[in-house]
Amino acid sequence: MRVEEAFALALDHHRAGRPAEAETLYRKILAAAPDHPGALQFLGVLRSQTGDHAAAVEHLAKAAALVPHDAGIQGNLGAALREAGRLAEAEKSLRRALALDPTLADAERTLGLVLEAGKRDSEAETHFRRALAIRPDFVDAEWNLGQLLRRLGRVAEADASLRRCLVLAPNFPERAVAHGLSMLRGGRLGEAETSCRNAVLMAPGLARAHAALGSVLRAAKKIAEAEAAYRRAVALEPGLVEAISNLGVLLFETGRRAEATEAFRRALALQTDFPEGHINLASALLLGGDVAGARAALDKAAALRPGSAEIAALRADLERKAAGAGA
Repeated sequence: MRVEEAFALALDHHRAGRPAEAETLYRKILAAAPDHPGALQFLGVLRSQTGDHAAAVEHLAKAAALVPHDAGIQGNLGAALREAGRLAEAEKSLRRALALDPTLADAERTLGLVLEAGKRDSEAETHFRRALAIRPDFVDAEWNLGQLLRRLGRVAEADASLRRCLVLAPNFPERAVAHGLSMLRGGRLGEAETSCRNAVLMAPGLARAHAALGSVLRAAKKIAEAEAAYRRAVALEPGLVEAISNLGVLLFETGRRAEATEAFRRALALQTDFPEGHINLASALLLGGDVAGARAALDKAAALRPGSAEIAALRADLERKAAGAGA
C-alpha cells in the first residue's frame, strides 16, 4: 500500500472510532516517511484524545515545524498545549492559527478556555462569542459561555446559554454531569459544582444530575446541601443505587449509623452484586458491634472482588475486634 493510501485508510479508522487501527497505520507511515505532516498531525490528535498530552505536543510540534502556515495544525497544537497545561504556548499557537484562518471556531473556543484559565474572563467571553458567531450551533462553545457567565454572576444570560444548549443537544445535561464528575475526580471542585448545578438547572428531573451534585457537595464539605441533593435524586429515581449508597456513606460519615445501615441495605436489595455496598454495610455493622453481620457482608464483597486490599484490611480489623470481644 502506498503512503497516501495508508494515510487515507488511517483517517477512515480514526473518524470511525477505531483508534488502535489508526495509530498502527500512522506509525507505519512515519516509519516509512518520518516527515509526513498529516500522519504527525493526526497521530498527535489521537494521542491527545487518549490523554497522552506530552506525546501529542511532540507530534504536533513536528508537524507545525514542517508546515508552519497550516492553520489546522496550529489549532490542534494549541489545543494539545492547553491540555498539557502550557497555557502561554497554547495561546501563541491558537492566535497563530486564527491569524492564518479566522474562521476556525474550534480555535476560538479553545483560546477562550485558555484565557479563562488565566483569569482573563472578558477576553474569554469575547472568544466564546466569536466561536458562536462562526458556528451558531457550536454547543460546546455555548456551554463554555454559559459556565463563564454563571460564574461571573450574570445569571439571566447564563440561563439563556444553557437553554440554548438544550435546544442544540437535548442530551446535554448528561454531558454536563459527566464533565462535572470528571472535574470532581481531578479535584477541581468549583468547576465540578458549576457543571452539576447547570445540569440540574437544565434538567431538574434528571436524578443523576442531583446525585452527581450531591457527590461534589459532599467533597466540598457542604453536607446539608449534599444530603438534600442525594435525597432529591432518590425521590426522582428510587432505584438509583449509586445515589442511595452515596447517601448512606454521607450519613455514616456524619455519625448517623442506623440511617446509613438502612441505606446500605436498601441499595443491596436493589443490586446484590455491588461490592462497595457490601463493604459499606460491613463497615457500618462492625462499628455497631455486629461482628457476625459484618463478616457475612465482607464474605459477599470478597466473592465479588477477590484479592481486594480494602476488604483484606477491613477483615483484619474485624478479626481483631472479634478476638478482643472474645477475650
